[in-house]
Amino acid sequence: MLEMTREEFEELVAEALDRIPPELTRLMDNVAVFVEDEPPADDPELLGLYEGTPLTDRGEWYAGVLPDRITIYRGPTLRMCAGREDVTAQEPAGAGEPPEGVAPGAREAPEGARVPVVGEAGVTAGPAAGPGAEPGAESGVEPGGVSGGGRGGPSDALRDAVRDEVAITVVHEVAHHFGIEDERLHELGWG
Repeated sequence: MLEMTREEFEELVAEALDRIPPELTRLMDNVAVFVEDEPPADDPELLGLYEGTPLTDRGEWYAGVLPDRITIYRGPTLRMCAGREDVTAQEPAGAGEPPEGVAPGAREAPEGARVPVVGEAGVTAGPAAGPGAEPGAESGVEPGGVSGGGRGGPSDALRDAVRDEVAITVVHEVAHHFGIEDERLHELGWG
């Protein structure tokens, strides 16, 4: 399995949040992002989970409630990416699908706001638009990959796979906060 500390994984989650366009992060409201090592025992392959009331379902009654919760799970993400690496080492270039039986799981703010990532090391946060981002700059997040990374070598390729998977999972769960259902996310390539 890939060796990645909890802090390194939290940094990847913070990077993924930083890549969400500021036009969207400004609309995020009453939501906290957490990193946990493992999902509930009844769903061990779950990569992420959104719990709360989507923005589209909130009405006049919505006040004085605890924040929505987005949880990104470290263990299944690392295992899935390590499994994908095992498969690609045995198949032709470009294969890269997760091994059979590894399900992707549910993937499940004011201007300049920071969306917190809550983890074992405390709360870390990144600017909504990312460090040094220009207003209107591209987010760098696209289904199937995140720009940046890669220094060569199998370890770096695996770390890039984790970075990509974390970005997809974060965007997927944030989309649930905006009221987008799984079916539509799969159609858009964010499944």
